[in-house]
Amino acid sequence: MSDYSKLIIENSKNLCVLYVEDDEELRANTIELLSLYFDNLDYAVDGQDGYDKYINFEKEKDRTYDIVISDIQMPNMNGIEMCAKIKLHNPTQIV
Repeated sequence: MSDYSKLIIENSKNLCVLYVEDDEELRANTIELLSLYFDNLDYAVDGQDGYDKYINFEKEKDRTYDIVISDIQMPNMNGIEMCAKIKLHNPTQIV
């Protein structure tokens, strides 16, 4: 592993990430990959679930996710709509 890779892993471990993806297989594979970099990784199965988890995380932890990663085409609420709602709630959120 390169020094650069080690540095990325060291600095990303403490970040809280929300990953939103409706495709179960893709979600599982991506979670496996993201888990190498982030110890605090939550996931949601669609945009509505993602938005609900975002709001609940803030209420429970008294903080927001550091990063939100989302698919675009999803049922119930697509990724664009979810990100827009999150940005209305928290304009500084990184998505």
